[in-house]
Amino acid sequence: MKETTISDIERINVAILIIGSILSLLIMKDFRHLFSFAVASAIMILNFRILRKIIENGFLQSTEKKRAFIIALPFKFLALATAVVVVLIYGDIDVVFFLVGLSTVFMAILITQIHILMIPILKRRQKNGA
Repeated sequence: MKETTISDIERINVAILIIGSILSLLIMKDFRHLFSFAVASAIMILNFRILRKIIENGFLQSTEKKRAFIIALPFKFLALATAVVVVLIYGDIDVVFFLVGLSTVFMAILITQIHILMIPILKRRQKNGA
């Protein structure tokens, strides 16, 4: 079975950002919905990428750098919470589209896992000719 890589999840997440932004603009025909979805999705992509760097550096470095890892995680969470609060307070957003944008990492992980589950089924179907 294929192992999911972080790069696959990031790629799918960016694709969801682009497709979701286009669909929100075409369906709702309002920039506010596009802005809400795109900003929330971009925040989650940035959060995922920063968390990846923090964890990679935390596990691969010496014990001295691991102390910085313990400090970096709460700081990252505080920065993420601040970004979300600033956008909610000062941005003209639609809350539903903002929440959907915040869930893009979950959607990317779900799509990746469904794809991994479907690969053996499709290979078996090609082999049997059914």
